[in-house]
Amino acid sequence: MTWWQITLAVLAFIALCAFLAIWAKAAAYRREAEEYGDDDAQNS
Repeated sequence: MTWWQITLAVLAFIALCAFLAIWAKAAAYRREAEEYGDDDAQNS
């Protein structure tokens, strides 16, 4: 692999990790809102 392919792979990995972290946090927030019946969280 050339240096730009390695750089691209690292950036893609970081982006994937960030996406998964944000998605997991959002999913947990929605799950808590459903459990406690928080209408404000569901409407936003």
